[in-house]
Amino acid sequence: VLTAVREASIPSEGVLVAVSGGPDSTALLIALHETGHRVVAAHYDHALREGSELVAERVARLCALIGVEVVTARRTAPLPKGSVQAGARSLRYEFLEHAREQTASNVVAIAHTADDLVEGAALHLARGCGLAGFRGMPSSRDTYVRPLLKVWRADVADFLSRRGIVAYEDPANLDPRFARVRVRLHVLPALERDRPGILRRFHGAALRASALHDSASAQAAAFLRDGAAAPGALSTLPGPVAMEVLR
Repeated sequence: VLTAVREASIPSEGVLVAVSGGPDSTALLIALHETGHRVVAAHYDHALREGSELVAERVARLCALIGVEVVTARRTAPLPKGSVQAGARSLRYEFLEHAREQTASNVVAIAHTADDLVEGAALHLARGCGLAGFRGMPSSRDTYVRPLLKVWRADVADFLSRRGIVAYEDPANLDPRFARVRVRLHVLPALERDRPGILRRFHGAALRASALHDSASAQAAAFLRDGAAAPGALSTLPGPVAMEVLR
């Protein structure tokens, strides 16, 4: 966990950390703090379960213990139309953007792990995706960074255990109504039992897809910046680059 944070391109100050109170985000907050980053924690209470405000109190106590400022908010408006998960995600990122501006932070650190990367890639493949979807999720986008994408949940658990920290376990992470939970609890374990090591191979392939996508995006940006988008010019480009130009 500490190695991943040290190797990530994160500024030493002006870092807002999205902290749900769960193991991954708790570990990220502590790791950034221990490696000397000046951070502010941001916790959003989705108000979807009775007692959710107690999680905000736990986050506040942890932040007080390690001397980190925390910004919190609780949902009061109805969720947007659509799935609960999508609506909650939309409001959460809206809060994080507001918190980033409020605290004058340069980046927002999100605690997605290697397991999340594999789950995301599997979900996208099941729905049908291209190179961008097979990445699972990018390591950075605009002001958002994900430094733990090469860290597995088992490493996070060990990191917290060594510090005697017990994080909040969200019951939604075990709710089979959600597609991601079904993939996490049933699909991926079945694949791993049948082909031991396949999850790490998925992970490696997703990281390579991310590198290829970044390269194609950079070439597409250069192509457009240089004003080369003349009739027929797309046919001179490799397929993935041409797709990025069109996108």
